[in-house]
Amino acid sequence: MIYVNKVSGEIITTDSVLGGDWIAGSEYKNGTEVSEMKVADIRSKLDSLGIEYDKGAKKADLLALLEQHEG
Repeated sequence: MIYVNKVSGEIITTDSVLGGDWIAGSEYKNGTEVSEMKVADIRSKLDSLGIEYDKGAKKADLLALLEQHEG
Protein backbone atom coordinates (compact mmCIF):
# COMPACT_ATOMS: atom_id res chain seq x y z
CA MET A 1 0.00 0.00 0.00
CA ILE A 2 1.13 3.53 -0.70
CA TYR A 3 1.36 5.94 2.22
CA VAL A 4 1.97 9.67 2.22
CA ASN A 5 3.39 11.58 5.15
CA LYS A 6 1.01 14.51 5.58
CA VAL A 7 3.74 16.63 7.19
CA SER A 8 6.70 16.05 4.85
CA GLY A 9 4.91 14.82 1.72
CA GLU A 10 7.21 11.80 1.55
CA ILE A 11 5.74 8.78 -0.26
CA ILE A 12 6.49 5.18 0.70
CA THR A 13 5.17 1.76 -0.24
CA THR A 14 4.83 -0.87 2.49
CA ASP A 15 2.73 -3.90 3.42
CA SER A 16 2.59 -2.67 7.03
CA VAL A 17 -0.27 -0.57 8.38
CA LEU A 18 0.98 2.88 9.35
CA GLY A 19 -0.54 5.56 11.57
CA GLY A 20 0.41 8.94 12.95
CA ASP A 21 1.33 11.38 10.20
CA TRP A 22 1.08 8.63 7.55
CA ILE A 23 -2.14 8.30 5.57
CA ALA A 24 -3.09 6.04 2.68
CA GLY A 25 -2.33 7.53 -0.72
CA SER A 26 -5.97 7.13 -1.75
CA GLU A 27 -7.09 9.16 1.28
CA TYR A 28 -4.44 11.77 0.64
CA LYS A 29 -5.67 12.38 -2.89
CA ASN A 30 -9.13 13.15 -1.58
CA GLY A 31 -7.96 15.32 1.31
CA THR A 32 -6.84 18.91 1.59
CA GLU A 33 -3.22 17.87 2.13
CA VAL A 34 -2.76 17.17 -1.59
CA SER A 35 -2.03 20.86 -2.20
CA GLU A 36 0.95 20.65 0.16
CA MET A 37 2.54 17.61 -1.48
CA LYS A 38 5.47 18.25 -3.76
CA VAL A 39 5.10 17.05 -7.33
CA ALA A 40 8.86 16.50 -7.41
CA ASP A 41 8.53 13.87 -4.67
CA ILE A 42 5.86 11.99 -6.60
CA ARG A 43 7.90 12.16 -9.79
CA SER A 44 11.00 10.95 -7.95
CA LYS A 45 9.13 7.90 -6.69
CA LEU A 46 7.74 7.16 -10.16
CA ASP A 47 11.24 7.52 -11.63
CA SER A 48 12.72 5.16 -9.04
CA LEU A 49 10.11 2.56 -9.99
CA GLY A 50 10.76 3.03 -13.71
CA ILE A 51 7.21 4.24 -14.36
CA GLU A 52 6.77 6.58 -17.32
CA TYR A 53 4.45 9.57 -17.00
CA ASP A 54 3.52 12.78 -18.80
CA LYS A 55 5.86 15.52 -17.57
CA GLY A 56 2.89 17.92 -17.54
CA ALA A 57 0.67 15.63 -15.43
CA LYS A 58 -1.08 17.05 -12.38
CA LYS A 59 -0.49 15.87 -8.81
CA ALA A 60 -3.69 13.84 -8.60
CA ASP A 61 -2.88 12.09 -11.88
CA LEU A 62 0.65 11.28 -10.73
CA LEU A 63 -0.64 9.85 -7.43
CA ALA A 64 -3.23 7.77 -9.29
CA LEU A 65 -0.53 6.43 -11.59
CA LEU A 66 1.66 5.55 -8.64
CA GLU A 67 -1.21 3.73 -6.92
CA GLN A 68 -2.10 1.91 -10.12
CA HIS A 69 1.40 0.45 -10.37
CA GLU A 70 1.89 -0.16 -6.66
CA GLY A 71 -1.59 -0.96 -5.42
